[in-house]
Amino acid sequence: KSALTSRQGARTVERFCKYATSPAFIALVNAADVALEESTIIDGTETRGAIATVIASVRTWSADGGEEEHTRKFRWLLQQERRPPLAGCWLVREVLAMEEYYLFNGDTGSTTTD
Repeated sequence: KSALTSRQGARTVERFCKYATSPAFIALVNAADVALEESTIIDGTETRGAIATVIASVRTWSADGGEEEHTRKFRWLLQQERRPPLAGCWLVREVLAMEEYYLFNGDTGSTTTD
């Protein structure tokens, strides 16, 4: 129980600002367009809220402000809070660029053996 209550300090503006500079959040700020794929939701249990996975395709402009576009996909993992004061709210638990997901996944669907 103490591990759960000690996490209350994690919800600060300073902590948000530290992690809001991740590539996924920066891509959203500079996005020309965002397309969401169908989400997958796993029901909550007695010990945790529901978990949702959403794939977002983020189209951004080139860094120099030109017309060139770049599209990246991100996997967002959200978890629904069970306890007040945020009961029912969906919080971002993890954001992962899909190229990194495939790099560490081990099975990218490739059929080559070399």
